[in-house]
Amino acid sequence: MKNIAYYIKLIRPINLGIALFTQLIFVAISTDWNWSNVRAYDLILIIIAILFTTAGGYVVNDLFDIEIDKINKPIRQFIPTKISYRYAYIYYFILAGLGVLCGFLVGPFLGVTVLITNLLLFYYSRDLKKSAFFGNALVAFLSALVVFLAPSYGCTLVRSAYIAEYSLLAFLITFAREIIKDIEDIDGDREHEGHTLPIDYGVGVSKWIAAVNILLSIAVLLFLGNAINQWPYTAAITITIGLMIWSIYKLTTISKKEEYHKLATLQKWILFIGIITVLFVGK
Repeated sequence: MKNIAYYIKLIRPINLGIALFTQLIFVAISTDWNWSNVRAYDLILIIIAILFTTAGGYVVNDLFDIEIDKINKPIRQFIPTKISYRYAYIYYFILAGLGVLCGFLVGPFLGVTVLITNLLLFYYSRDLKKSAFFGNALVAFLSALVVFLAPSYGCTLVRSAYIAEYSLLAFLITFAREIIKDIEDIDGDREHEGHTLPIDYGVGVSKWIAAVNILLSIAVLLFLGNAINQWPYTAAITITIGLMIWSIYKLTTISKKEEYHKLATLQKWILFIGIITVLFVGK
């Protein structure tokens, strides 16, 4: 396949690696590191379904954002400069199709879930991405599913590992990150008649909404810290909360596109570090 490196870059391998790591962590913690409680065949298919669905979502997002990306991220645009529109579409359908197939191989419920998720991602990329609130909420919800699905449907026995709380944490941080990204991309979205939060309600209001989501994330971590009450866990979440507080401070001071990009990237790593804190449960 020509330009294979660009096909790999198109699906954001670092993000997929984080998604894979997240699923494996919660499977391990949920079963108390007892791998005999894991349905290996189902778990592998679930993980593949989630990764392929996520990868397909990135591709279809770039397909519908070709004109906007010429303004917002010209250096990182691979369609149609490196990969033709036609081949990108074929790539998307292969990824999405394999994801749905793996879902149905596990069972009808998961298959339907993966199918609906793919349809929502397509609809998001085509329509919702330019709408206020709903597009951000959908991406945040799908981020929460990454935490929830693998341990819930790939294990025979699941002990309480605060899966619901961490799913909520993933939702809130992702929601904040999506709003910050919308502020970063406001020029391109406005030129193409987008209706994101910053365009419809202003950058100031959008910053407040992002900050509230980060504050709620801090509240979730404080709740978990109080419930678990173990010093290694407390130390781990203290670092995460410190980064969140720094993020809120930066929201009040930054104004340049590149600064918003750095802050959005920081939210990704805050989520990653936040997920890692679950390793200290029970230590």
